[in-house]
Amino acid sequence: MKNSPGIVVIWNDILPEERHNFLDWHSREHIPERVSIPGFTQGQRWFNADSCPQYLTIYHTTDTSVLTSAAYLDRLNNPTPWTRRSVAAFRNTARAAGRLVWQSSGSSGGFVLTARLDVEHQAAEALAQHWSAGNLNTLAQAPGVARVMVALATPSASRLQTAERAVRSGDLREPALTVLVEGFDGVEALRAAFDAATLNEPALATARVDLYALQVDLRASDQLTVTGPSKTLDQRRPAQQSTRYSGPLTLESAMSRLALTDERSPFKRDAPDADIEYRDLGLSAATGGQIGARHIRAILPFQRPTGWHWHDMTAHINIVLRGWIRFRYEGVGDDVTVQAGECLSQPAGVPHNVIGRSTDLELIEINIPAEFATVDLGGDPAAPQPPTRSPVEGG
Repeated sequence: MKNSPGIVVIWNDILPEERHNFLDWHSREHIPERVSIPGFTQGQRWFNADSCPQYLTIYHTTDTSVLTSAAYLDRLNNPTPWTRRSVAAFRNTARAAGRLVWQSSGSSGGFVLTARLDVEHQAAEALAQHWSAGNLNTLAQAPGVARVMVALATPSASRLQTAERAVRSGDLREPALTVLVEGFDGVEALRAAFDAATLNEPALATARVDLYALQVDLRASDQLTVTGPSKTLDQRRPAQQSTRYSGPLTLESAMSRLALTDERSPFKRDAPDADIEYRDLGLSAATGGQIGARHIRAILPFQRPTGWHWHDMTAHINIVLRGWIRFRYEGVGDDVTVQAGECLSQPAGVPHNVIGRSTDLELIEINIPAEFATVDLGGDPAAPQPPTRSPVEGG
């Protein structure tokens, strides 16, 4: 049914050591990339530490033909390097792509219940039609319920053999039928409403049920791409038109903690003879390790280049408050000098060398994620380019 709305529902766990990378990649690259594909209208990520799998992703499309479109298949068969790294850490993945066969009236919610049923395709469609005429309409009117949707998986769209799928291991069979119940009064209210409405429906009563809270919500209308001579800027539309999650939030449910660094917090040194010192600004604790920030200042004259090295980050930003600092990057012809009042976004993961700075240097360093590895490439610290080396495998 080409004109039926399309939907992709993905359940997955992630290796613990890749969690922060997954959250950055999924929020900053993957969902925006998917929602930019023609026909994709919305992308969401949901999470519950007590569910198995812990993560749920839902994409909505204008119709089911989008799920096998050339534009979508091109992205699935040409994953970015960041996608390859991230998807390799997926576990317990089930991907159901198909059509939205029924949806109640109502708005979206900040919590969702998924009920997965593994039944024959023809039986699944008959069940969906039967439930929508009775139990699910009742469920949609229950306290705390925002709306109810029923998704029917299409094997040809769910089991696409693509380059991206080949990176994953241990995929689970997709459920033929999924009931999605969104709500606004917490997961307990959703579970109670679902149990009450499905008490006399054996198939629904034995479904695999999981509960999640919304983390990210991006609609195609949220993205405005402005192209200039040297850059493409992704801008967000005003919050009153669309938001990533239901809000406003209470302080207890905020997406990050309230944190203010005491100006008297102490500076630290990595070694007694270090020529700089730094202090943590508290962003790691406030964001659950997603973002780190340090206040760095020079305490001795510049002694020697740091030597060629790279950091296992996805973003690395320097804001110079006082003085100046000079970098040399692999593949960049000229040295890069950052002066007071300037902000530098370093090319994350690229080898570089700090080759000079002022004695009064003071800067703010922001990195994503907060914890990262630094790999020393050796060789002559004064060399114009780093030594030839073997790549370091991620994960």
